[in-house]
Amino acid sequence: HFERATALNPFYTSVYENMGEAYGADGQLAKAAKWFLKALDQRPDDVALLNKAGWILATAVDPEARNGARAVELGRHAVALTERKDASSLDTLAVAYAEAGQFADAIAAGEAARALARANGDQRYPAELEQRLAFYRAGKAFRQ
Repeated sequence: HFERATALNPFYTSVYENMGEAYGADGQLAKAAKWFLKALDQRPDDVALLNKAGWILATAVDPEARNGARAVELGRHAVALTERKDASSLDTLAVAYAEAGQFADAIAAGEAARALARANGDQRYPAELEQRLAFYRAGKAFRQ
């Protein structure tokens, strides 16, 4: 239905994020990333979209869906917009750096995300972040 809506009206841009979500839920991450990026063309400062697209571009198992350099760009923008006060954006930047082979930067961003999550009283997220940090310390990118 979403594809039909965009075929009928290519300027119906609010459907782009929904297309990304639908393809992502179906495991078609390359298509999901494509639609999230299209949505970002219209809403370039949408932090949630930056994180969704950046996460896929950095962590997808399918190499066709990955683009480390673009993921780093999106992650940096999200972190700048949130003034380094959003653990999810820092986490996205960390996985992006790891995908790009910048492991020292991945560790720094991952540690910042973990510290921020702990400071915010989050009980579960720091453990997830620590697992990803183990990948970066071993010189490996994280895949999901």
